[in-house]
Amino acid sequence: MVGQTATGHTFSLAFWYMEQENYNGYIWALQELKMLFQPPRIPKVIITDCEPALNMAIELVFPSSIHNYCTWHISKSLIQNCCKYFQEDYLKDYLTSWNLLVSSKSTEEYKNNLEKIKEKSKEYSGSWAYISNNLLPFKKKLVTAWASQHPHLGKQASSHVESAHSYMKSFINKSNRELSTVFQNFKTAIDIQLKHIHHTMGKERVCKLTDVSPPFKKLLGTISIKAIKIIEDQFQKLKHQPNLQPCSKTLTNGMGIPCSHEIEKLLNTKGYIGSEDFHPQWNLIYNPLEVGAILFLIFVIVVILKSCSMGH
Repeated sequence: MVGQTATGHTFSLAFWYMEQENYNGYIWALQELKMLFQPPRIPKVIITDCEPALNMAIELVFPSSIHNYCTWHISKSLIQNCCKYFQEDYLKDYLTSWNLLVSSKSTEEYKNNLEKIKEKSKEYSGSWAYISNNLLPFKKKLVTAWASQHPHLGKQASSHVESAHSYMKSFINKSNRELSTVFQNFKTAIDIQLKHIHHTMGKERVCKLTDVSPPFKKLLGTISIKAIKIIEDQFQKLKHQPNLQPCSKTLTNGMGIPCSHEIEKLLNTKGYIGSEDFHPQWNLIYNPLEVGAILFLIFVIVVILKSCSMGH
């Protein structure tokens, strides 16, 4: 399992050694994980692949959490199951249409993109059968219009877990090492990550952006550069497109960052954008020596579980 800092860096958060990756094994792992959370901080969003045993375990252990599917794994599944129907060039085009469908920000946009991919599938009934039977029933776990109404904080795919897994494996030179040695190596890896987290967050509090619009000047050193760049893009959109399309809420709800519509509303009502207008995930300020700040650091770590993939 991985986490993400306010600066957007990934770090390893939890590990399990499982004899078997089955329903009972996942139940044990998730129950152990759940004990780490205070009740108010139970993950609101969990992202995984489509493994049935894992999905059923999540429903049992985290019944109140929104459970979305990893878009990366879904795309891989689509390629594996539909490549036999197309030539390579057409498959790429088909995958592009699928990605447009998944990234639909409204139900109306979804319907339009659905008709387009259905049209592309006319001569390839097998591909449409696979999509309609195996993927579309889970559209609310995949498509932005629904999946981004909950705080995934920019993590809609679990591919980050793959790279984090490789990083941890690099600290284990042999597969038959004793567990005590493995745990010590994991500790070393985590210590390195923690130092990197403190360094990058501290650096962003001091080294600030220079080309920031006036409404966001006070955010410098408080909100991460990653989040400020996103809201800056939204502000430029507002400036150059005064007649905005209806708001889908996918950025504000999914990322926890004000979109162009929200920026306009906030500037008209209170005249500024404050750190309180962002999800706490994006806040840089904490002091590990203060109790309240330690809780906030834990909150920063815990909150990224809202967009994690169950790993082992």
